[in-house]
Amino acid sequence: MIQKSERLRKDEYDPTAGRIIRRHSKTQKSPNTPVVSYKLCPETQELLDWEINNYTKHPKYPKFAECLLLNSKGFPLWREYLGNDGQVQKSDSITSAFKRLVVKLGRTNPYMPSISYYAHRRTGSTLIYNEPQFRGLDELWLGHAPKTVRGKHYNADDITILDACLAWLHGRIFGSVLSEGESVKIGKF
Repeated sequence: MIQKSERLRKDEYDPTAGRIIRRHSKTQKSPNTPVVSYKLCPETQELLDWEINNYTKHPKYPKFAECLLLNSKGFPLWREYLGNDGQVQKSDSITSAFKRLVVKLGRTNPYMPSISYYAHRRTGSTLIYNEPQFRGLDELWLGHAPKTVRGKHYNADDITILDACLAWLHGRIFGSVLSEGESVKIGKF
């Protein structure tokens, strides 16, 4: 069975700091790949903690025990594997759930645009690129491998500007800027 290493591991999540700390997935085996520390917005951390407490404490399949998030069947949210016919199969629970959410929201809100998960990701990158104080962090947002000397030798001082960028982006998308430690209550959709 082919199993890609893109899935998020439990040891890459720091619940105390509210951060995902990891190397970029596609280039993680390269010694030049930077370790990036992403500050999670409160809604994401709250949902992540809920998922961990309800689904991943006792994984159905031991080989996925290191995965941070699993779907309801006990598999990683994204995986690539060999099917019974010998062909490479892909399963993407994240994109599927996003599509279902957009359809559900569209039923109750006629102004809800039909948007793909990939387009949503690009929108964040565009917003970051167009904000002069955060220009250059758009590549980091997209998870691209660094191309510049500065990018290849990412240092801890950049974490504060990345945190500020993510807080700004949260404000642009949700309409308010959150202060450090502020929590937003979420409901089920």
